[in-house]
Amino acid sequence: MANASYRRFAVCLVCVEFETMAKLTFVLPDEEGELPVRTESIHCDCLDGRYKICNIPFFVRDLAFRDVIEVLEKTNDEVVGWRHTMRSCNSTIWVKILGSCDFSSTSKLLRDLGCDVEGFPALDLFAISVPLPVDAATIDQCLSRFTDKEIAIAYPAWRHSEDDVL
Repeated sequence: MANASYRRFAVCLVCVEFETMAKLTFVLPDEEGELPVRTESIHCDCLDGRYKICNIPFFVRDLAFRDVIEVLEKTNDEVVGWRHTMRSCNSTIWVKILGSCDFSSTSKLLRDLGCDVEGFPALDLFAISVPLPVDAATIDQCLSRFTDKEIAIAYPAWRHSEDDVL
């Protein structure tokens, strides 16, 4: 039993709190110098050499809550190459607050609809996980109450149908 526990620990890049949890640090490609950070750390469940994403990414493109990935390459314990082994049905939306608008009531409404919302207050950012049953038109209604001068929106991992693109 001790051997199995040790092997599971060795699979994780950096294990925290439990043997089955890991925090992966992703190096972010930023050719244009627009990102406010160089890396993003994401909590994961360890699954026999693969990792199930446990929070909503703020900066890693094409990655969504509950995706399962395999790390292909790392440098100094930072992920520089990865691939999906299973894509979840969750879509990811990023929101950047540009003006002095209050996003808290919209955040609550999105949660009431079944979305998960995480905030990064220091950078005025929100990451929204939209599960497949939530209608894209309803999300659009929530976000369309803001102008382009108040918020900027990106869709780095859109898993709803192409007809649903906002």
